[in-house]
Amino acid sequence: MALKFPDALTLLLGIRVGSSLRIVNPPKGFLEALAPLPPGVAIVEVGALGIDVQVLFAAKKVELVEELAGMVRRMSPSGRIWLSIPRGRKDDSAPCDDFARLAALELGLIEEHMLILSDAWLAYKLKRKGRRPRARMPRAAA
Repeated sequence: MALKFPDALTLLLGIRVGSSLRIVNPPKGFLEALAPLPPGVAIVEVGALGIDVQVLFAAKKVELVEELAGMVRRMSPSGRIWLSIPRGRKDDSAPCDDFARLAALELGLIEEHMLILSDAWLAYKLKRKGRRPRARMPRAAA
């Protein structure tokens, strides 16, 4: 069953005309909720650099740690990363709020905004913390 995402999702995520966009591990129904994308939006693959908006859905701590460092290296100077974690999961493998924030902080990112994407997903909008972040694996253990 597809999840219910908010209306005007592209606006909420900051996807604007001509933006480059990368989405990692989207849940069922997320890509459909983005339609229609603004004109000129390019959905890019792994090797691209200078990406404006990146969205990571990390259901496990390991996914979060492995993907986030690479996303930081690929983001444009004014780019944003939406780090989405499951809401309400209490198992040891799922990232909690504190884990997600700590992993981002260790990479030089700070939380700019929080958004409830659905009943199952919560997202943090991350931006660079003043200076260029360290683009290496965070020390947070998964």
